[in-house]
Amino acid sequence: MSLEDELRDDATWESSGTFTLDSAEAVRKFATHALPTPHAWILKLVQTAVAAEATHIQIEQTPAGLSVEFDSPQTWSAEQFALALTVIQTESNPAWQHLKPALWHLAWKAELATTLQLPGSPDVLLWGPGGLRRLARDHEPTSMLRLRLNHHTADASQMLAELQQHAYACPIPLTAFGRRIDTLQNCPGHGLSSTSCPLAFRPLALPGHAPVHWPWFPPTGKLHPRAALLFDKLPDLSPLSEPAPAACVLSMHLQFSGSLQPLRQSSACFWVQHGVVVARDLLGFAGSTVSCALFAPAAEFKTDASGLHLVDTPERQLRARELARQAAPICAQIPPMASLWAPLADDPDLNQPPPLVTLSTAASTMLDVLMLLPPFTPYGIIRLNRPRKPTTNTVDLTQLAAHPSMSALSTDLAQLGHSLAQQ
Repeated sequence: MSLEDELRDDATWESSGTFTLDSAEAVRKFATHALPTPHAWILKLVQTAVAAEATHIQIEQTPAGLSVEFDSPQTWSAEQFALALTVIQTESNPAWQHLKPALWHLAWKAELATTLQLPGSPDVLLWGPGGLRRLARDHEPTSMLRLRLNHHTADASQMLAELQQHAYACPIPLTAFGRRIDTLQNCPGHGLSSTSCPLAFRPLALPGHAPVHWPWFPPTGKLHPRAALLFDKLPDLSPLSEPAPAACVLSMHLQFSGSLQPLRQSSACFWVQHGVVVARDLLGFAGSTVSCALFAPAAEFKTDASGLHLVDTPERQLRARELARQAAPICAQIPPMASLWAPLADDPDLNQPPPLVTLSTAASTMLDVLMLLPPFTPYGIIRLNRPRKPTTNTVDLTQLAAHPSMSALSTDLAQLGHSLAQQ
């Protein structure tokens, strides 16, 4: 049964043919349908913080429960919460538009109590299935808006997965359970992983749209020194020096299973609203060993009730094709793959010790190991403690530069440029 059907069933019909519904009951019904997944409320809090002009977001497990906090120059008061949480209406302030579904879900769907500490205010509020009430203040004023779930969640891994899948384009520092989420290099299928490696990161123009910050740095972890050096050696991987309305990432895709094997990845446009990816549109051509990921703002396009999915429109498809054509010349700016890697094999900074890349296979079992970087580059291991007989392979960089896959990648890169130009 749809939300509209349920609301009609619980409504009171008037003689004029219209129907009315108690606002509290409408909120409860909305809360059971609004968000697409059990942990999507954490994405709504990210959107709230970005829309509220926060400078950072911190999510952590504390002795008192799960804590989400961010700073904000906006005014937050008990009276605003009391009014906003009791009615379903479109808010002129997008921060409230995102915050309300999150709090409704926690109270009426998850049946959890949430403590709200308001910035610059003497108010501490308790929100839950019993409604909203004011608590006595027992700590110093803060500049943060703090939300604390009054229980210890066992769902940290699910929430982390939700953030990694959708919040990697957050334009402000986003730390969750000790991990930085906000980097396009966490983009599934196009970021830095065991099967993909970014080759270029470029700004794209979008007339009439304000520039935004597109986060770009290696994923969380203590990088091997050679990894940091590599980023300095490859200027194409340098971050954007200035905000831009849209951005483009070109990546190559290979896997190592006894030998280097090509992988095919589709190119796509990712639409971002207040730091969260709300849609992914595939570009209209076959996948390749070199892919293009476009990142663009979704503010002007309509979303569903959750604010986490865009409604499909022809205008959005046209915008994606416009950005694809902009990205086409970038393919020609990347040098041949063999020439890209060959100088690195002789670089004395990168080759101490000798230029061997240790590759951990799927059969590896290791304690406290984080393998986030590609096996076919000299990035090395981020963190390694107490290995338990891992199965490994090694690749010599001088051989890698001459590998047949490199020439095939160059051919696919040229074809990608042609496909983008034809959009």
